[in-house]
Amino acid sequence: YYARNKLSLMHGWDREAMTSDAGGGLYYGPIAKVEGAALTLPEALNPGRRDWAGAGVFVFSGKGWSQMRRVVKVEGNTVTVDRPWDVAPDATSLVGITMLQRHYILADNSFSDAGIAIQFYGSSLEHIVSGNTCARAGGYQGIGKAYGGYQLPPDKNPCHQPSWFCQYVGNEITEGAIYRSGANNSILSGDSVIGVFGWPLTRDWPWPYNIGSVVRGNRLDNNARIQIGGNGNDRPAVSDAVVEGNTIANADEAIRLDRAVRDIVVRDNALDKVRDPLTGDGLA
Repeated sequence: YYARNKLSLMHGWDREAMTSDAGGGLYYGPIAKVEGAALTLPEALNPGRRDWAGAGVFVFSGKGWSQMRRVVKVEGNTVTVDRPWDVAPDATSLVGITMLQRHYILADNSFSDAGIAIQFYGSSLEHIVSGNTCARAGGYQGIGKAYGGYQLPPDKNPCHQPSWFCQYVGNEITEGAIYRSGANNSILSGDSVIGVFGWPLTRDWPWPYNIGSVVRGNRLDNNARIQIGGNGNDRPAVSDAVVEGNTIANADEAIRLDRAVRDIVVRDNALDKVRDPLTGDGLA
């Protein structure tokens, strides 16, 4: 819980005022069987010196998709989780064991003159971003991505980290114009965003990193937009997002849907002096 703070004049490093950060992972791949709270994998795991109790087991695709359980212990190729699955994964499922960051509440903070106000970088589950204000500070964004293991083939990388079921509610961007902004200070100049992103490692990545995000009741006043997607893949990197009841004024774009999206609801948004209400390769 992080509330009622004021952060400004962030000029060093990546200029990220508030970011989550937890690179690494233990496993990505199929499962052999599930019995109650016990998950058997095809191979023994090597946790090294790290205690993986408290990490997350995420079902990325196949049966049981979009469920998460918390690791209780790891023994050989058996992972015990905190409770049985509502829908048990099976041989069609791909799962990942990685960092678990969940239930963050960031409320009523003020950000100005930063690269990004609030950013979830990698693992983020059921976070709430509410009532914050942002001026010349990049905006608010959740990024599901592979975080670490870049030297490995993507399908052998254990570091896939999702952004699932996060909410961005009742925030403001009062001045959107930015300079030296975005994740890792990568944008030279542009507009602030409320961004729901998935950043896969390959052009044909098979499942979405970002699921179930809600962008509701926010006010974007000058040179700011809502953006869903984050890449131009044919397969979706973001799915099941809701964008509703937002007010966007004095901007070139209101809502941008990138190509790699599916099952997006956009409704009841109020626009004033916006050149293009809906843009992006995902409109089709």
